[in-house]
Amino acid sequence: QQVYPCVRSCLPALGGEVYSSKHHTGYWRHLILREGSRTGEIMVHLNTTDTHQPQWEILCNALAQLKLPEGYTLCAVLHSEHNGSAQIVGYNPPTVLMGTDVIAEEICGLRFEISPYAFFQTNTPAAEKLYQAVVDLAEVTADTVIYDMYSGTGTIGMILAKQGAKAVYGL
Repeated sequence: QQVYPCVRSCLPALGGEVYSSKHHTGYWRHLILREGSRTGEIMVHLNTTDTHQPQWEILCNALAQLKLPEGYTLCAVLHSEHNGSAQIVGYNPPTVLMGTDVIAEEICGLRFEISPYAFFQTNTPAAEKLYQAVVDLAEVTADTVIYDMYSGTGTIGMILAKQGAKAVYGL
């Protein structure tokens, strides 16, 4: 609740215009906020074009001074550029402005490091219910070989591996 207003309040000092998808002009494209609901770790990812060079220390100083609620930590402040016309964040490697390039989250007793472009369920309690249903239906034994065909982060495969599967392959 505090991170977004802080970033927004810094924009005038940082300069640059908001990106127009109609005219393909401007600088500020996307603000992505990620939070590990079990770890309290927060990631701020700013995605822009390459048409401006803001003084990032203005934003970093403001974010560093935030008084976050107990249990929350600002772990990653990142910047990436995307100049294409598609309304996506893109996959250019981000620059770490402050902290690290990942946050952690815990789900079903496993700890995951989440990068800015990783697909990871956004609702941890609901995801755990879904994954528990998968575990219940899978009936894993010591002879079970699991092929996770759309593994993404590999969450389901790793959770099933904990059930004693012979092997797990993620694609």
